[in-house]
Amino acid sequence: MPKNIYNDIIKRQPFLGIEKEKRSMGNLPGLKPPAWIDDGPVYEVFVRNFSKAGNFAGVKEKIPYLKDLGIKTVWLMPVHPIGKKGRKGNLGSPYAIRDHLAINPEYGDENDLRELVRSIHKAGMRIIIDLVINHAARDHVLTRSTPGIFMRDTQGLFTRKIADWSDVIDFDYSRKETRNYMLDVVLYWIREFDIDGYRCDVAGMVPLDFWEEATERILRLKPDLFMLAEWQRPALHRKSFHSTYDWVTYFILKEIYRGNRPAVDIVQWVKQRKSLLPRNARPLCFTENHDFPRTLKIFGKNSFHPFAAMIFTMPGIPLIYNGQEIGAQKSVSLFDKDTIEWDDQNSQVFNFYRDLIHLRRENKAFATEEMEIVKNDHPEHVVTFIKSSPGNRVLGMINFGTRKQEIEIKLPALYHKHNWQDLLNSGMIKTGEELKRVDLKPYGFLFWKEI
Repeated sequence: MPKNIYNDIIKRQPFLGIEKEKRSMGNLPGLKPPAWIDDGPVYEVFVRNFSKAGNFAGVKEKIPYLKDLGIKTVWLMPVHPIGKKGRKGNLGSPYAIRDHLAINPEYGDENDLRELVRSIHKAGMRIIIDLVINHAARDHVLTRSTPGIFMRDTQGLFTRKIADWSDVIDFDYSRKETRNYMLDVVLYWIREFDIDGYRCDVAGMVPLDFWEEATERILRLKPDLFMLAEWQRPALHRKSFHSTYDWVTYFILKEIYRGNRPAVDIVQWVKQRKSLLPRNARPLCFTENHDFPRTLKIFGKNSFHPFAAMIFTMPGIPLIYNGQEIGAQKSVSLFDKDTIEWDDQNSQVFNFYRDLIHLRRENKAFATEEMEIVKNDHPEHVVTFIKSSPGNRVLGMINFGTRKQEIEIKLPALYHKHNWQDLLNSGMIKTGEELKRVDLKPYGFLFWKEI
C-alpha cells in the first residue's frame, strides 16, 4: 500500500481540481457547515434533461418523488441563458453562460424559479444552484459593455486558461470591476430567490481571496447558507467552503473494482483525508456525476452495490446524479436535449438507494468524521470498520470481491461482549464474539448496530 495514497492517486490520475497541499491542515479549524447539510444526500439535477418539459415545472413535479427517495438537498446545474457563439451541440453547455443575472427562458422565468424554491422548502428540503464565475460564454452580455473584465491574449483577444473549453472565455480577477460584478452575482441569487447555497464550478481557478471575501459577505446575508467547491484543495475549507469534491475516493474505488488496489486503501484514505482537511470539512463523495460515466457502467450493474454503500458510510456528503437512483446506464448529453429515461426505472436499484439514504439518516454514526479501522484477514477484498456517534455505533463489513469471503475480524476486545443487531436483513442479534467470523457474499456487505 502506498505511504501517501493522495500523492499516489495524483500520479496515477492527474486531474483538474486535485491539488497537492504543502502541509496537512487537520489541526486547524474549518468553516463550520450548516446543520441541515448532514440531513441527507445532495441530488444533482440537470433541468434540461430531467423531464420531457425540460423546465422548472418539470423539476417541481418530481418533488414528491425526491422526498420519497429521501433527498434533503437539491442542486440545480446552471439556470442561466446559454451562449450561442462557439456553442457545442445544438443547445450548448449550461456552463457556457451568457448572462449571470438572468434565467434561461427555456427553463421558465423568475416567478417559475421562485415557485420551485418555495415548493422545495415547503417539502422540507433545501436548494443550491451552480455558480460558474471562472468563465462565461464567448458572447456574454458584458463582452461589449464591459470587456475589461475578461482575460485577453497577447493580441488583445478574449481567451481562456483551458484550451479545450472552446465555448467559453475567462474572467480576469486582477480587475477590481470583475470582482465587484461577481460579488453582485453571488449576493443576487440569495437575496432575490432565497436559495440555500452554491455549488461552485472549478472553484480553484478563481482566486482564494475572492472566495474568502464572497463567503464572508454571503454568510452575513444568510448565515446557514452552504458552499460546495468543485475542487479538491484543503485550504478552501478554511474560510470559503464547507465542502469540496473528493475525487480521490472515486479513483480509489475504480482501482479497487479493477483489481489494481487493495480494498483496505479506501479506509486508509479516509484516515489520511481526515489529517489533510481542516476540522468541520464535509468532502463530497460520489460514484458518478455529470462529468463521469454512470455508476453501473463503471462498477457493473450486478456489482456496484458495495461501492455505492461505501459512499454512504463514509464521512462527508453523498451525491446522487439524477437517474443514478433508477439504474440509468446512459449518460445524458450536456449539449443537447437528451431526457432521462424514467420509464426504464429499475425498482431494485431505487429501493437500494432509498434504503441506504434512510439507513444513514437513522444511524448518525455513518456521517461522523471518525472511522475506526478494524483489521480482517482479507484486506485485499474486504474492509471492516466501526463508526461511532453519541448513542449510536455501527460495525460495517464490505466485500469488494467477486467471491464469497469467509473473514476473521480482529474486533477489539472492548466490543466482544456487546450485542449487535443486523441493520439490513433479518434484524438478528449477535455478540461481538460471534461476529469475529463472518461470511460475506460476492459484492456483499453487512452493517451491525450496537444495542
